[in-house]
Amino acid sequence: MKLKIDVTNVAFMVTGAPEAKEYDGKQQTDKDTGALKWVTQLLALEQGENGQGEIIRVVTAGEMPKLAQLQPVIPVDLEAIPWSQNSKSGVAYRAAAIKPKPAK
Repeated sequence: MKLKIDVTNVAFMVTGAPEAKEYDGKQQTDKDTGALKWVTQLLALEQGENGQGEIIRVVTAGEMPKLAQLQPVIPVDLEAIPWSQNSKSGVAYRAAAIKPKPAK
């Protein structure tokens, strides 16, 4: 199951440079397009008085995102994908793209 995330009231900032998503020392590719996969670490910070923050690792496919540490960004079509395997579970995050947030 994939869950679309409403990012309207969430601010995102790059906390780690994009890296190749690897398995067994080989960069993974998108099974439908063959595009290379990348992982970017982001701080997701809820807006508002009681907003909380969380570090998430977001996978994208295509060209390596050109993002700098501490850069405000917007993940496009962000999805949460719950998983469970061998008594472990978690949430994976995927986006169509991660774009720099436009200056106001």
